[in-house]
Amino acid sequence: RVDPADGESATVLWESNTICRYLAQAYAPQLHGRSAEGMAQASMWMDWVLHGSNFAPSFGSANHHLIDQTARTPPPARDLHTIHTAHEEYLQCLAVVEGHLERSGRDFLVGEGFGVGDVPFGVELNRWSLCVHRTLPLLLFLLALSARSLLQRLSCCLLWAFFVAPLTLQLRRRDC
Repeated sequence: RVDPADGESATVLWESNTICRYLAQAYAPQLHGRSAEGMAQASMWMDWVLHGSNFAPSFGSANHHLIDQTARTPPPARDLHTIHTAHEEYLQCLAVVEGHLERSGRDFLVGEGFGVGDVPFGVELNRWSLCVHRTLPLLLFLLALSARSLLQRLSCCLLWAFFVAPLTLQLRRRDC
């Protein structure tokens, strides 16, 4: 949620993609190519990341089921079939982006540089980074994001995701 803090506007916003679009339009139009077409192309990817329903391949569904089972459910009560299905669903979503990055030959989803359309996927990719090591284009995307000055603070998160978290997951698998 973003409430105006400077008194310039009476607009109150919620929903992360809406806030990203607003900030890009108001303060960094270069993040959407300074055009309606650029914003539309970025919005396609932003909206795609958010779509989803129960086990229709989507980040929302995969995230809900995997997090619910691995973080909120005690090990003896976990449904391993649900965990496996959510993991496979996640990999299907990553394959869509990986294919796009390979076909386009770019480091980012839209255009030659980082843009507002990369933000939601970057968040999902960081969230799901335990599987990133399997797909080189996605790893390169995440590294390109981490090189951005706005996202340099995520470097510690990225190091955690690539080196500490996989070890932690291996240790937790013994509890399943």
